[in-house]
Amino acid sequence: MTTIGVLMPTLPGREQMREQALDTFYKQVYPESWDVNILIDADPVLTLGSKINKMLERITYELPCDFVVLFDDDDLHHPTRIRRQIEPMLDDPNLTMTGTSVIVFRRHTTGEIFRYKGLSSRWIGGLAFPVSSWQKYKFQDITVGTDTIWQRNFPIETRLDLKDESLMLCGIHAHNSSTKHTVGREWMQLPDVPNTLMGL
Repeated sequence: MTTIGVLMPTLPGREQMREQALDTFYKQVYPESWDVNILIDADPVLTLGSKINKMLERITYELPCDFVVLFDDDDLHHPTRIRRQIEPMLDDPNLTMTGTSVIVFRRHTTGEIFRYKGLSSRWIGGLAFPVSSWQKYKFQDITVGTDTIWQRNFPIETRLDLKDESLMLCGIHAHNSSTKHTVGREWMQLPDVPNTLMGL
């Protein structure tokens, strides 16, 4: 049995976004031999890093699991996201995480669509990782750059960049933990949502 914890850190006042993200969690498709559970934390006081650590501590002691997937509350997640991120780590135990440096964003106010293409060596988003990675290095007590700084603890060759824009459709809004400027060579505006993300 493969056990997976899905963590959704959130905040009060984001109920509508959270419910939409939760709906995409319940539509996830994965092998019947996997036991997948979601944990939500809306504590308004803790930083994002501390909130993730707190949830991981709960999972470690109350609901032991092999892997963790982070589901942001302002993103919509493809039905096969969990499966596509966990399977590579089952095949290669040397991997410390999976994610993607290519991400599609939709601006909540205007509906504009953007594609972000970054460098694997700098950052990958939409993280999934073995619990053992977190047991080795905890997240820092910060909100901005939380996952970026955490990733730097691990050799680049152990971080699998799937470069898969279809894992999730991310939101741009006034309350992103990290401001999305949508300008520069890493950003490109698209005429519409890519076909692989249609329906999210």
